[in-house]
Amino acid sequence: MLIISAQDVVKVKIGDIDPDRPRVAKSVTQTVHIPVTVSVEDDELTLFFDDAVGSAITITDIDGNVMSYSIVDTSLQPEVIISLETFIAGEYILQIEYGDTTLTGGFSL
Repeated sequence: MLIISAQDVVKVKIGDIDPDRPRVAKSVTQTVHIPVTVSVEDDELTLFFDDAVGSAITITDIDGNVMSYSIVDTSLQPEVIISLETFIAGEYILQIEYGDTTLTGGFSL
């Protein structure tokens, strides 16, 4: 099972000062849309992107060794299939980066 997550983005508005705490800026939390669906079946990891974004996709093992890395233009290729055939049983981290956003998920084989 793979769960992709993103922390809520916290933006600090400069100059939006709390009158009760004059040196502390107020923060605003914004919900993040996760534009990708991921599944792991048999020896394949499949990503389907809802939005056209350029993405860097990295899979590392639990020790941080890069097992797979690719850059994809999802406007041309909305579905990405990564073979896991050469991966041994263990824990892995999937990282999807686009723009200022990083999505991270873990999965086991």
